[in-house]
Amino acid sequence: MENKGAVAAGSEKVLRPDKTLAKIWDENYALHRSWWKGPYDIYPVLQQVAPGSYVLDVGCGTGRYLVALHRNGFRAVGADLSREALVLLDPRYARVLSDVRQLPFLDRSFDAVTCYGVLGHLTGTGRKKTVGELFRVLRDHGVAFVEVLGRRDLRYGHGEKVTEDTFIRGGIPHHHFSRSELSELFHSQGFAVQMLDEKVSQKEYNGAKHTRHRIVMVAEKLRTSSADCF
Repeated sequence: MENKGAVAAGSEKVLRPDKTLAKIWDENYALHRSWWKGPYDIYPVLQQVAPGSYVLDVGCGTGRYLVALHRNGFRAVGADLSREALVLLDPRYARVLSDVRQLPFLDRSFDAVTCYGVLGHLTGTGRKKTVGELFRVLRDHGVAFVEVLGRRDLRYGHGEKVTEDTFIRGGIPHHHFSRSELSELFHSQGFAVQMLDEKVSQKEYNGAKHTRHRIVMVAEKLRTSSADCF
C-alpha cells in the first residue's frame, strides 16, 4: 500500500481539509472524548476479508473500528478530518489527517474500506465524491463496508433542515438515507451491492422508548478501467 503523503501520528498535515467543519469536529472530540470509544463490531469484515489485508478506515476518529481491525490482524490505516481525534488515538496506529473527499492514497491501495457513520455528514456532492474516492483507492474486487443513519431514526427531523432528509445539529450536517438512495449512490460510482440491510432497535431514554435506525451495506468494486470510475 502506498500513499501520497505521510502516514503517521504527530502534527504533519497531509491535506488541507474543510477548516470550518474540521474545527467543529475538533471541538466535539475535545469536549466529549468518551462519545466515540470502542472498539466496535467488525464481524462483517472478518467474514469477508483475510487477515493481513490492507484496510482503510474512513472517518476513523479516535479508533473505535481502527483498533479492532488492527487487533484482528489487518494492516489498517485510519483517515479523519479531525486533528484532535487523531491526537487522541494511540500513536501505534497508522493514520492520516485528510478530507475523505480527497484521500491521499494512490489508486488501488486497499483490499477493503470501512465507512461507518461518515457519509451522512457530507453534502450530496460530497457523498458522491467520497464514494468515488473509495472506489479509486480499492483494488479490483475490493469491498466497502458502510453504515449510515436511516429515516426512522429518533434523530430524524432534529435540528435545522437544510435539504431533503438533512439536518444541521451542533454545526454538523446529518443526512438520513433510504435503502434505495444508498444503493444508487454506490451503483453510480461503479460498485456492485453485495448486501443491503437495516438495523432497527429500541432504546430507552428518560423512561421513553425511541427507535434507532441504521442501514448497512457491503459493496464490491467490479470495474477495472479507470476511465469507467466516474
